[in-house]
Amino acid sequence: MMHGPCGAMNSTCACMRKHIGCKDKYPKQFCESTIHTTNSYPVYRRQNDKNKVKIHGHYLDNRWQEVVAKDIETERNIPVDENDLPAIDQLNKNQSNAYEQILNAIINSSLTSFFVDGPGGTGKTFLYRALLAKIRSTGGIALATATSGVAASILHGGRTTHSRFKVPLHDDDSKVVTLESKLQLHNAQLIRDAQLIIWNEASMAKQKSIERFDEMMKDVIGCDALFGGKTVVFGGDFRQTLPVVTQGYKKDIMNASLVMSPIWQQLTKLKLREICELVPIKISAIFCFELVMTELSNHMNEVKIPTPMNVPFIDEASSVETLVSMVFPDMEAFNNNPSSIVNRAILMTRNDFVHEINDMLIDKFPGPRKTYLSFDETLDASHQLENQDFLNTLTPKGLPPHELKLKENCPVMLIRNIKPSEGLSNGT
Repeated sequence: MMHGPCGAMNSTCACMRKHIGCKDKYPKQFCESTIHTTNSYPVYRRQNDKNKVKIHGHYLDNRWQEVVAKDIETERNIPVDENDLPAIDQLNKNQSNAYEQILNAIINSSLTSFFVDGPGGTGKTFLYRALLAKIRSTGGIALATATSGVAASILHGGRTTHSRFKVPLHDDDSKVVTLESKLQLHNAQLIRDAQLIIWNEASMAKQKSIERFDEMMKDVIGCDALFGGKTVVFGGDFRQTLPVVTQGYKKDIMNASLVMSPIWQQLTKLKLREICELVPIKISAIFCFELVMTELSNHMNEVKIPTPMNVPFIDEASSVETLVSMVFPDMEAFNNNPSSIVNRAILMTRNDFVHEINDMLIDKFPGPRKTYLSFDETLDASHQLENQDFLNTLTPKGLPPHELKLKENCPVMLIRNIKPSEGLSNGT
């Protein structure tokens, strides 16, 4: 990437300062190899290879070449999905309004940040992907982040906020660490270069995390405006999962959320209230939307579930079999196209029900089965023999069952963050 040009070629360039010229000291001097000066700062190699490139009517050589850090180069090279740019023309009225407001804030540098509020199925992710595609397709940097690894994995180039911005995870971490000192210099520069930052599932984040993020942004960018003047788009649904407060009551959870922070009043609120046509099971999405908007309850505060969503109860075995057949009608087809099964799931209220349904589905899935056994060990080896069978029956939260049954092409769910940057997160 070439700098400027600035100086006598362009005195109005953004890097120009009165009396000192270019603040970044371009053009640099030619240097045959990278060296360290007496103050330990590097002088990077800039060989005089006689090559020049024409920029804005001027021919520039290697002295104008900017040194781009790996993270910045990676963000600039994130591929734009061929389906995301055409998605701009498919936005509904609510989405188009939000898209235009956010884009205008970026173009006009209006120092405005937003919160996109919408129940599931209203197209928040669809809007984020359109915004990311627009900025990245023009060579800009847009950072996609989320509170959880699963939410980050559905956005191209997505990372968790605590990974990207080093936001403290625990409330007792009272020390405010500046992003400049916590991150390497090129990562801080990446934040400065970003035109847009998206924070998905911000409704799950604690207000202290977002307030510290605000302090860090101001410190790094050197601007006292909200988030250092960057356009930040928060999104989420306060009708779903809220911040986790250990042994907290309803009041404690509400006080920990973003809406109780002074920052909330400074955000421009954008509401999505239209169920997208692209939602696979629209009847379910509409029902959930109307439920959270309290449009379904009667004077007895009761909710009637639509008939197409009900599984008639005959007896437990028959009803479970009917439910499984409705959700997974053709296991052979799923075996031939494994990706098609990951959009289907049966949610249960208890782990023993989950194991029962999983065993039933594994048996129905075609192909030979392999069983992997855990090794359970008592603290006192002398008790191992008498407690072995009992330990095998335990299924603690966060651990797989004693017997892990697998078949080829059958999906599995991770229960640990293995590599979130590649989508291998807890819950995926």
